[in-house]
Amino acid sequence: MPNLIRPLAILAALLLALPARSAPDPVQAPAGVYRLDPSASRLTARASLFGGLYHYPLRFTVLDGRLDHEPADLAGSPVWITVDPRSLDAPDKTGVRAALALFEPDRYPTIAFRSRAYRPGRDGRGVLSGDLTLHGVSRPLTLDVILTTAEPRRLAFTGKGKVRRSEHGMTSARLVTGDVIDLTFDVEFVRK
Repeated sequence: MPNLIRPLAILAALLLALPARSAPDPVQAPAGVYRLDPSASRLTARASLFGGLYHYPLRFTVLDGRLDHEPADLAGSPVWITVDPRSLDAPDKTGVRAALALFEPDRYPTIAFRSRAYRPGRDGRGVLSGDLTLHGVSRPLTLDVILTTAEPRRLAFTGKGKVRRSEHGMTSARLVTGDVIDLTFDVEFVRK
């Protein structure tokens, strides 16, 4: 064991000597319209099944969106994101069929989010509030976001939120599927 202490001490000293990485600064990206890059963006919804014994992942693969970035007014820079519910993917075909029955994409072909305000925090973190239209019902939604990239032509965020499907009239399969759906996302916007 004494032979291991010295290498660990050296490693710890090296890690402490590394410069702290600062959070990306949104001011680094100029004002303008940024379009969502669907090839670099992901949205996953996790529904709890059987009383929370399993969290079933649903990935949506067709996303579109826009960010009107104004560095001088981050709180007022609006974001629009739309999702095609037909683009969902699940670990198995049965899950895809069940999720499509839940989302009813023939009746409700678009899931949409429009921001109302952004409250920046420390280290690139912030809270984005807006309205989510899901299953034909619009309700307020708050998302915790982290700015991961701020470059002259690119802004990227990661984040999470929670949706109560009952608030959007999605009440089928209540005995199997929980009410709360956890959202996680990685989105990238590119200035055109």
